[in-house]
Amino acid sequence: MPKNAQPPAAVVAIITLERKFLVIKRSATVRSPNQFCFPGGMIEVGETPEVALVREMSEELNIDVTPSKEVWSSHTPKGTRLHWWTAKSDQLGRVFPNPDEVASFQWLDVEDIFQMEDVLVSNQRFFEAIKTGRLEIEQLYS
Repeated sequence: MPKNAQPPAAVVAIITLERKFLVIKRSATVRSPNQFCFPGGMIEVGETPEVALVREMSEELNIDVTPSKEVWSSHTPKGTRLHWWTAKSDQLGRVFPNPDEVASFQWLDVEDIFQMEDVLVSNQRFFEAIKTGRLEIEQLYS
């Protein structure tokens, strides 16, 4: 990495509806294929996490969102910094996943999420933070 280059960064969207979380299954053609996770993606050069969040939700799920607040920060096993943001949308009844990026989506409560297999490692760490009380779940409901 060049001396002044920033490490890669990505944004993760925590979108809720009636105390359920929007969870996607990644398509078979993207990095970490067929894994379950919250939607999100890489922050491009010159973007803020908020701008990246809006762009990624439009690209992945064809919805407009409004970022609310950053509630968590972590790193992937490969060193990418993750910015975890809650977001709101009035278009949650018309989510249309881009099949190139998202195989499917579902609305799950936190207990259902804790039982899932094939969860992206970074999301597993996020859920562990909820289980252990390092992250207060109530702040995630937008």
